[in-house]
Amino acid sequence: MNQYTKQAQKFLDDTGTTLNREFDCELKQSAVWADKNSKLTTRRYKVTLERNKRKCTFDFYVSHKDAEMLKQVGEGTRGLPQKVINQLAIDLKNFNSGFTYSFLACINLDQSADFEEFCSNFGYEEDSRRGYKAWVDTLEQNAKLRSMFSDAELELLAEIN
Repeated sequence: MNQYTKQAQKFLDDTGTTLNREFDCELKQSAVWADKNSKLTTRRYKVTLERNKRKCTFDFYVSHKDAEMLKQVGEGTRGLPQKVINQLAIDLKNFNSGFTYSFLACINLDQSADFEEFCSNFGYEEDSRRGYKAWVDTLEQNAKLRSMFSDAELELLAEIN
């Protein structure tokens, strides 16, 4: 377990929080992010944090590289060279062991004061519907996190990097 994974696990342990993930679907990155011409795929997971009878579920999208690796593992390794099979096994182990860190490092409170600042911080145009939806989603994520963790715990979460 590397230092990043330990840091993420320590946060969960110290706050009495459990993290569960469930594969949701595979989709083109263009359906998620602003690059409408992207042919790359990603996988969406439903990640649930649970603590003191509270549950909050978030959408989490993995990288294209991880999505392709998971797809290959799902299709099976029959006929692949042993070197490729060995690398897939290593990649899958790294993905599984690093998932908690990857997720917790991504979910922080956004500190933008308003929609205009949010657009400036994240590269959206102020007249963008996609930007507005991302801002609303971020406000909802902030509310979920605030319902689960104290300000001090949210500071600890922000230190996971």
